[in-house]
Amino acid sequence: MALHYKIVKAPSKWELSVAFFDGNSSNRRTVNFTITGDGFPAAGREASVVINQLSWEDGSGESWCFEGYTKQAVPGFKSHLVKGWFRTSNRLGWMIEYNG
Repeated sequence: MALHYKIVKAPSKWELSVAFFDGNSSNRRTVNFTITGDGFPAAGREASVVINQLSWEDGSGESWCFEGYTKQAVPGFKSHLVKGWFRTSNRLGWMIEYNG
């Protein structure tokens, strides 16, 4: 099952580049997305995501396609695959979480 979210606050270009290029296989940095939709309140909730794949959507250097997984510090929580798109210029976009 896939859940669809609206990103109302995406990471900045600096946060994105640090998280993508810094760290190693045992110590991955995350970026935070504030998301709404599929039952979340309008104020949204924060999702911590490890980015595994990143590409320019249109070559502008502001529009990004990404893939990764959610990372939560809750015992027994299962990470979920996520894919999405956002702009660093206005920090808006969308994300799909695959939890099935």
